[in-house]
Amino acid sequence: MAKRFIDTSKYRQAWRKLDPRFRAAYAWLVENADAAGFWVVDLDFFKFECGYALELDKFIKAVGGAVVRHGLDKINLVDFIQVNYGELKEGYNPHKPALRALSASTLTEQEPSLNQACPKLEDEGEEEGITSKRKERAKVEPEPKAITWPRWAGPNTLAAWEEFKTYRWTEHKVKYQSVTTEQKAVNILSKFFPGGEECVNALEYSMGKRWQFPVDPAEHKYPTERNAVSTGWNPRA
Repeated sequence: MAKRFIDTSKYRQAWRKLDPRFRAAYAWLVENADAAGFWVVDLDFFKFECGYALELDKFIKAVGGAVVRHGLDKINLVDFIQVNYGELKEGYNPHKPALRALSASTLTEQEPSLNQACPKLEDEGEEEGITSKRKERAKVEPEPKAITWPRWAGPNTLAAWEEFKTYRWTEHKVKYQSVTTEQKAVNILSKFFPGGEECVNALEYSMGKRWQFPVDPAEHKYPTERNAVSTGWNPRA
C-alpha cells in the first residue's frame, strides 16, 4: 500500500480561492499518480471515482504550474518528488520505485526540474552489485546474547560480578555498553583468577580500594600472595 505526502500549505495560501473541485482533483491525483508523480490521463476513470467531469485544461491553468502536461497522454505533479522524497538517491531502496517511474517516462526539455531530480539509474545488475557491497560493509558480528563464564564461576561469582558492576556505576559512572565489552572483561577475569573464590575476593578487594577493575591497569597486577601481608587479603582464604 503506497503512502503519499501532500503539501498542505497550498490549500492555506496560494489555493485558498481555488475551485473546491480542483482542490479535490489535485488530492485525488496525489493518491493515484505513480511513484514519480505521473498520471496517465483517464478522464472517464476520474469521473467514475470522483463523481464529476474534470476539465483538464482549466484545471492545469487554475493550479498555476503545479501540474504540467507530459507528452500526449500524461500529466505530472511537479512538486511530487520534492514533497515525497526530497533529493532522490540512486541505490537507496525507498527511492527505487520513483527512479524507475522517471526512467520509464521519457523526460522532455520542458521539465528540467525532473531531469535534475533524476540521477542516472544503473543497470539492474550493477545496482544489485552496489546494494550487495553496501550490505557487506554494514555486516557486523552478531551481538552475543549472554555472558560466557568459565566453569569455575558459580552463583557467588555471578552475584559478586553484578555487585561490582553496580559499584562501578555508583562510584565511577562507568558501565559496560554492550554484552561484547562485558564479555571482554569476564575474559580478563578468567585469565587472571584460577577459581571462583579468588575472583570473588578480588572483586571485593577492588571495591574496597575503589578500583574500576580487579586488575590494576596502571601496574598491570592483581592481588596475590605477594601483597597479602600489606593488604590483608588472602587469595587462598
